[in-house]
Amino acid sequence: MFRTMFRVLPTVVLVILMMTLSACDTTTPAPTPAPPTPMPAPTRGPASKNVQLTDKDQGQTVELEQGGVLEITLPGNATTGYTWGILSNNGDVLQQAGDWTYKPESSADGAPGMFTFQFRGMTTAGTSALKLGYKQWWDDAMQPDPTFAVTVHVSAAAAGSQTSLTDKDTGKTVNLVTGDTLVLSLPCNPGSTGYEWRVMENNASVLQQQGDGQYQAGGTMPGAAGTCVFTFQAVGAGTSALKLGYKQWWNEGMAPEQTFEALVNVNAPTVGGAMPGDVPLYVQIGDQDQGQTVEVGQGGMLVVELAGNATTGYSWGILSNDATVLRPTGDAEFKSGGDQPGAPGVFTLKFEALSVGTTSLKLGYKQWWNAQMAPDPTFEVTVRVLPNPNLTTTQLTQSNSGQTITLNKGDVLQVTLDCNPSTGYSWRVVQINNAVLVPEGDGEYQPGAGAERVGAPDQCTFRFHAVGSGTSTVKLGYKQWWDAQMAPDPVFEVTVTVP
Repeated sequence: MFRTMFRVLPTVVLVILMMTLSACDTTTPAPTPAPPTPMPAPTRGPASKNVQLTDKDQGQTVELEQGGVLEITLPGNATTGYTWGILSNNGDVLQQAGDWTYKPESSADGAPGMFTFQFRGMTTAGTSALKLGYKQWWDDAMQPDPTFAVTVHVSAAAAGSQTSLTDKDTGKTVNLVTGDTLVLSLPCNPGSTGYEWRVMENNASVLQQQGDGQYQAGGTMPGAAGTCVFTFQAVGAGTSALKLGYKQWWNEGMAPEQTFEALVNVNAPTVGGAMPGDVPLYVQIGDQDQGQTVEVGQGGMLVVELAGNATTGYSWGILSNDATVLRPTGDAEFKSGGDQPGAPGVFTLKFEALSVGTTSLKLGYKQWWNAQMAPDPTFEVTVRVLPNPNLTTTQLTQSNSGQTITLNKGDVLQVTLDCNPSTGYSWRVVQINNAVLVPEGDGEYQPGAGAERVGAPDQCTFRFHAVGSGTSTVKLGYKQWWDAQMAPDPVFEVTVTVP
């Protein structure tokens, strides 16, 4: 019995001891970790007037103002036949501005470079899933690799300045910046006469009408005349020949009893004085740039300075160049490097970047009266004239004849006139001041809507570049030019002022 009790006792003691220790344990259990505070959802930032992206921005979401510019620069190599192109985009929201450009990283054959695209936010606010692809585009079976995709939200631009016009301003030229508002107020009486104002001509990609015209009564009397107010927003760089007519519009045979016309120039937005992707408009090079590729924006100036000595009869001159791309503005100018007779110095040649393209500019140093002398040394560079996003093109038609136009240096004047070459008649420039305006070629012929009919009237377009300060009469005549006795009829004439 005692042996049994002693066998049980240790077990009982052990149990009591464990219970005692358990009761004495005062350690607080570790609390369960609280769930992490969720991060707030990212909010969309304010829309920007101009946005620049690279391949590092793949998959991002960007905010762009209406009228703003989105620039995308992506690496590639055009010498392989591969280029970047658009796979998907909502063109109502985001519209490509011109063609892409390519810049090689060096002058070496086969050098890779960068492709640049520009898009403009349209007046339709919304979202575009923009996707670009890199491939040889003539190969329909080839899948683009790589691709670049971003989501672009286009929202209302910050309020710009407002310009107000009335019927007394007809015939004027108005200068705006994208985002600005144009308010046009015209006297009208639609209630009792059935007459109303309507837009007859407008470039909606430059100037977009905001809703229908609003009638404001001029009094409480029935049939009282009032004012019709039209609101337009400047949405893109360019020119609009705005024209409104006043008539009973159900009467198709009725000509407008009154018209209102204004030429509206819209300039691109600026940020700190420059656009993203802004191109150099003044480029200076010298002997050390031999063999290089240089870039200058359309409307800009290329200045070449080369060592020489005019007292020897030698001078620098042009051996080869495409003057439709890069126009020399005069002969070489020499500046002596010292006061001593016969001192050497520097020759300066200046060129105006007329049109987008590439030219191989080659200069030679010789006595030019000696036809047998080979130039030695020579200087050669490749010049690429790039699209200038700040360049303004003013578009005119026959209805603008007689007006006075103001351009800035580098701007382009484009004149489009009805023509019919099949009759032997053609347009030609008969008067111009080439120190102020320079024609770009001899004009371009464009078949019209009736091109399928023999002898149908078409259009001829002339472009002029503003290259210097001053005033020029631009006069074109339409006639059979082999007939010396025939007077041009019709004629187109405007006065152009360049500050």
